[in-house]
Amino acid sequence: MEEENLNRARVEEIQRKITEVRSKIVEASDRFEKRNRVTTTTIILMLSVAGFYDLLQFGLDWIPVLGWILSSFVGIYAWLTFYVWTSIKGWGFTDTVKKWGVYGLQVLGVLPLLNFGPEITMGVFLTLLIVKSDDFIYNQTKGQVDVENIKQGLQFFNLLRDVEA
Repeated sequence: MEEENLNRARVEEIQRKITEVRSKIVEASDRFEKRNRVTTTTIILMLSVAGFYDLLQFGLDWIPVLGWILSSFVGIYAWLTFYVWTSIKGWGFTDTVKKWGVYGLQVLGVLPLLNFGPEITMGVFLTLLIVKSDDFIYNQTKGQVDVENIKQGLQFFNLLRDVEA
């Protein structure tokens, strides 16, 4: 009889925890706002500026020695331009490995004779693609799960484990 009351109390505790976690999830989804950090205007402006830098570098690379040096400075200036631009936008460019891959591509813009191609434009395009896809995933999952919900979920699973034992 006492064991039955103890099991009933555990079941009621589990049901209470499920209700509590469910209400927190509903509350979190009510606070959700869609994220769109990349607008059409931003895409056009960034790709236009990157294209300009690539064309400038391409033209300078046809001038031996002096042009090569100047094209390296254009590459450095382009990198700084987009670093500041993405930082102002709040895209946190150094926080993931995939974004460091984009930096690797943009380093080619600094190396003379290797910066003939549209590496700056491709780096900007990949950056825009990464940010746009991050926003899409964020919007599809209705934002990130709150830390408090994770803690509640862990407590719930620990409670379940105790019941099974």
